[in-house]
Amino acid sequence: VPQLLPVKRYKIRSHYDGVFSLSFTKDGSRLAVGYGSGDVTLHDTKTAKLTCCPSRKSDPLPVTGLQFRSEDRSEMIYCLASGPIFLQRIEDEANVVDVMAAIEENEINTLDVSEYGYYFCTAGKDRNIRIYDWERFKPFSVLGPLTEGDYIGPPEDTLTQHGKRIFSVKFSNESPYHLVSGGWDNSVKVWDLRTNQVVKSMSTASTLGPKLCGDALAIKGDLCVTGSLLPENAIELWSIK
Repeated sequence: VPQLLPVKRYKIRSHYDGVFSLSFTKDGSRLAVGYGSGDVTLHDTKTAKLTCCPSRKSDPLPVTGLQFRSEDRSEMIYCLASGPIFLQRIEDEANVVDVMAAIEENEINTLDVSEYGYYFCTAGKDRNIRIYDWERFKPFSVLGPLTEGDYIGPPEDTLTQHGKRIFSVKFSNESPYHLVSGGWDNSVKVWDLRTNQVVKSMSTASTLGPKLCGDALAIKGDLCVTGSLLPENAIELWSIK
């Protein structure tokens, strides 16, 4: 088995309280890092040099979601656990400016940007997935339950909604109409954005699916890979057809 060695190293300062989010630009030239302190730093991947440090936000909670906007390496969007969402433009190697901001009344655990650039989404504690447009920077669609808190009811009802908080959501990289989500309820679900309904659930009323406790979900074509909170066989591959 070939040994994988780091090409570059960057030492994290202790006051950042650990790394919570990472995102590369499409061309791989930049790496954005989100920390437990609410800070974000930008790095040149060829040199590992810190090129920019966006201003620290007033809410020192973890950066739970962080993405560059589609093909545009000059704009990034990130969210904090307490609900703020920020869109920032990278003017040059030393300056980042705020473009848009929103406050979501929810504990956000994850964020993703559509491959097609049309919109972005968030999800978290209240079990809903919110789809935002870029112009208004407000959700135009909500996928999920109408009630708050963990679901208590017939097991078959969790086939059409998440029963506990969501930790990962990803848009399909082949279809502008589908996304996949997963979380604490041992289930991964495929959603159709045209109907706002679940079209496939990787669990049944009697069989559990993967238990996601972080942003451990990735999509490639018709396949989805998940990382579960399990001592064995934690990495699983699923068909989302």
